[in-house]
Amino acid sequence: MWIDAHVHLQDARLAGKLSEYADSARRAGVACLCSAGTSPADWERLASLTETFPIRILPSFGVHPWDAVGLSRDWFDQLEFILSRFPEASIGEIGLDGLREVPEEIQLPVFRAQLDLAVRLGRPVVLHGARSWGSLYEELRSRADQLPGILLHGFSASKEMAERFLALGAVFSFGGLLCNENATRCRESAMRLPLDRITIETDSPDCFPNGGTRFPGEGEDSKLNHSGNLLAVATALSTLRNIPLDEIAQTTRETTLRLFGAGERKG
Repeated sequence: MWIDAHVHLQDARLAGKLSEYADSARRAGVACLCSAGTSPADWERLASLTETFPIRILPSFGVHPWDAVGLSRDWFDQLEFILSRFPEASIGEIGLDGLREVPEEIQLPVFRAQLDLAVRLGRPVVLHGARSWGSLYEELRSRADQLPGILLHGFSASKEMAERFLALGAVFSFGGLLCNENATRCRESAMRLPLDRITIETDSPDCFPNGGTRFPGEGEDSKLNHSGNLLAVATALSTLRNIPLDEIAQTTRETTLRLFGAGERKG
């Protein structure tokens, strides 16, 4: 059994395709999805899927740094409310971003408020740090020992940065970039980190991996990703580490469940 440690099942691009998505995931042996909200606009959709989707969903709710602009005044109250409805949920996808032009003075207060909420409620966090791993580390290190779990989604930083996060107790999630032989920093980190601190993801519907299969019913030029492609990521990790696929499945599954089940929920 595989667990896809990071998806966005509620994404509008997957609407009307969820039956095919579930079938593809099952054929690949994926029995659980960790689906992350990104803004108040998609939290209710994710909540509904958590309760109705035929494959188990471990949800997280949060405001992605790309969505920190233009939030309503009551966004934080909305987040607290939906977390109270789902006491098993984590807080994410949250973090800092250097890919898009979202001013730091907008990103930082939203990120800090959600980190502090995670500490108060005793919830794991699902973190985005693309091209901002150093800044993310600086914000995280004063709170890391108060968090029951830390997932670095789509990790792609250097081995030196990985060592710093490792000391904070983080778990590292690797996605389709691992299948790119030119992604040297990502692949080196995946080779060096302790196996029990690694998990794998598709980040679907984004991040279509080299060697992946097309979404059922989509054309050859489609880049719509799905959880069935978790096997491509797993195979890349298996090859890099020279470890059998069944060991990768067992270890990443145990790591993911431990991470999202960590700590006693307070709210």
